[in-house]
Amino acid sequence: MKVHFRVDASEALGAGHLVRCLVLADAMAARGGRCRFFLRDINPYVERILNNTAHEVCALEIGEAGGAPADAEALGRKIQAAADWLVVDHYGLDAGWERIARAGARRILVIDDLADRPHDCDLLVDPGLGRRAEDYAPLMGRRTEMLMGTRYAILKPTYAGFHGAAPVWPAARRAHVFFGGGSPATWLPAYVGAMLEAAPALSVSAVGLGDEDAMRRLAEVHGARLQWLRYVDDMAGEYARCDVAIGSPGTATWERACIGLPSGLVATARNQVPILRGLERQGFCRYLGAAWEFDAPEFVQLVQAWIQDQAALDATRALGVASVDGLGAQRIVQKLFAEGGGDD
Repeated sequence: MKVHFRVDASEALGAGHLVRCLVLADAMAARGGRCRFFLRDINPYVERILNNTAHEVCALEIGEAGGAPADAEALGRKIQAAADWLVVDHYGLDAGWERIARAGARRILVIDDLADRPHDCDLLVDPGLGRRAEDYAPLMGRRTEMLMGTRYAILKPTYAGFHGAAPVWPAARRAHVFFGGGSPATWLPAYVGAMLEAAPALSVSAVGLGDEDAMRRLAEVHGARLQWLRYVDDMAGEYARCDVAIGSPGTATWERACIGLPSGLVATARNQVPILRGLERQGFCRYLGAAWEFDAPEFVQLVQAWIQDQAALDATRALGVASVDGLGAQRIVQKLFAEGGGDD
C-alpha cells in the first residue's frame, strides 16, 4: 500500500501534527506500507524531527504567499503515482484543497480536532474526548466515514505498554512539565519555577529546550528537586515516573491520560482555550490558564488548590486511563488497510 502524508511543522506550528503522522507511517510501514511525506518546506526544525526516519520526504517548494490551490497543485506535480491513501493533518487545509489534491490519491484521510472547516474526504479521524460525527455533519461535502473519540488517539506503541502505569498521587510527589518542542517551550522555565514554589515536597521532571540560563539557575536554587532533560527518547517511561503533569495540550494530552497522569493544561494558542475549558468541564484535566496571561503567584495558588483536591485527581486519572489505551494508531491503520485493499 502506498500512503502520502501532507503535513507541516515549524517552531511556530510545533511538531504535533508531524509526530502523529510519523507514528501512523511507522505502523503502516510495519505492515509493508510505503509512505512518503510532503511538506511546504524542510526547515531546520523539521530536519531534527525527521533525522532518523526511513520514510521518503519531499518539499513542495512553494513560497509563503502560495495559498491552498498553489499548495495542492505543487503536491500534484511532486506525486509520481497515485497513492492508495492521502493523509492530511493540517489546520490550514480544507475541502477546497482536498478536491484539487484528490487526483493524486484513491482515498483521502483527514485528521482534525477542531471541527471548524469543511472537508472533502473519505475518512475523518478526530481523537477529541466526546467528539461525535454530528459535530462534522454541516462541514462534509461527501459521504464520509468517521472515527471519533479518544479510542483513536494516535500514540507511539510504547504508550500501550505503560497504560495506567503512573503512580497514584501523592505516592511520588513528582510533577512532569512539558510544553512541546516548538515556540511554546519558551514557557518552560516560568512554569517549572512556579511548580517548584507551589509545594516544597514536590520534585519536577522538566522536558524540553527551555532557556538554558534560566533552567540552570533553577537547578542551582532547587538542586535535586529539579531534573531537566532537553530530549527524551522514552517519554512514556518518563511520564510513568511522575504522578501529576502540567504543560501544553495536543498529543501530549492523550499521552498523559494513557499513562494515568492527572494533568493541569495551559493554553499556548487562543484556539486551545475553549477546548481546554471543555475538557475541564468533563473532568479530563484542570485548566490552568493561558500562557500569555501567566502570573506566578496566581498560578501557584491554582496548582496548590488542584493538587490538594484528591478526589478530583483520582477522577481525572480514572477518566484518562479509561478513555485512552494507546492503541488508536493500530485501529486507524487496520482501517486504512481494510479500505485500501489490504497488505501488498
